[in-house]
Amino acid sequence: MSRPFSRMKLGYYPLPVEEARNIRTLLIASAAYPAIDPCAGDGTALLEITKDTGAHLAAIELDADRAAATAQKEQRSHCKRRDN
Repeated sequence: MSRPFSRMKLGYYPLPVEEARNIRTLLIASAAYPAIDPCAGDGTALLEITKDTGAHLAAIELDADRAAATAQKEQRSHCKRRDN
């Protein structure tokens, strides 16, 4: 990857969804727990890893657009969980 492109992405290299699913298979949660992602990106990895685990989520993202995407995805995910 060229340096200009890397700078344009601000060092954003998202975890592939398949890898997030692999991590989730290793997660054993017997009760609700806090899950913190200090480099949340658009929130996909955090939501995929903690899906259906009852986690209390916290995410940090410096890029405003990705932070907004994280908040929007988390809100949609939270609404879906409440409906079920």
